[in-house]
Amino acid sequence: GILDNTGNELDIGSGGVFGVGGLTSLNNGTINGGSIISGDGTVLNTLSSPFLNGVVFGSAAKPNLTINGDLQFNGDITLAAGAVVNKGSGTWYLNNTGLKKLTTVSGSATLNSTGGQIITGYSSGLNQVFQIDSGITLQGAGTINDYNAASVINNGTIHASGIGATFTIEIDGAGKTFTNAGTLRAGTGAANSGTLSLPSASWSNTGAFDVLVGGTMTLSGTGVNTGTLATAGTLNLGGNITTPILGTFTRTGGTVNI
Repeated sequence: GILDNTGNELDIGSGGVFGVGGLTSLNNGTINGGSIISGDGTVLNTLSSPFLNGVVFGSAAKPNLTINGDLQFNGDITLAAGAVVNKGSGTWYLNNTGLKKLTTVSGSATLNSTGGQIITGYSSGLNQVFQIDSGITLQGAGTINDYNAASVINNGTIHASGIGATFTIEIDGAGKTFTNAGTLRAGTGAANSGTLSLPSASWSNTGAFDVLVGGTMTLSGTGVNTGTLATAGTLNLGGNITTPILGTFTRTGGTVNI
């Protein structure tokens, strides 16, 4: 079915319109507009990749929301100011061409991921551009890749974090690039606390690459770095590299491998 939630706040918890037990499952349906919150921590489980279109996740009063399973978006992924949204290991699909954003209403917000993918340029998505806005932190483990040829721009923070966690950014569509104007970070200071891999065919950095103690960052493909690269962990340099790839380079420990 299709639920028009435009202008409304939908509480999926027991205190919402669905009553005791709340809305725990969304099976191949569509919710359009408004916002979704969980007043009591009820988890929304999705089946058969339903659509959430023009929906804001969380609110200032109820910032925490957990969604397990796959989702599709015909527009932006929007988090409320201060929201902390857990996507688990689900795969999120971005449909249609043009600019699509992972953004926040204002200020900052966090999207936690334990695996799965964010797939750009999915249905009718040829030549899509996916932009992670400033104020957004995407952290944990998972993959960003392109189904049809799509470029990705990061203006926020992508942080590979968690023991044994790996976050991969692989954009390899013909003529498409990954551009970092924000921060890519690996590790948290603990041993084996995050690996960030950038095997995209073409990438550029005007922002910051940051490898903390216990973190690993692997750069491959063909890249241009005019930003900063700081490492106290393990830095692996592969692909086609030249000395300028180091940009403004700071090393306070760890290992560099070529």
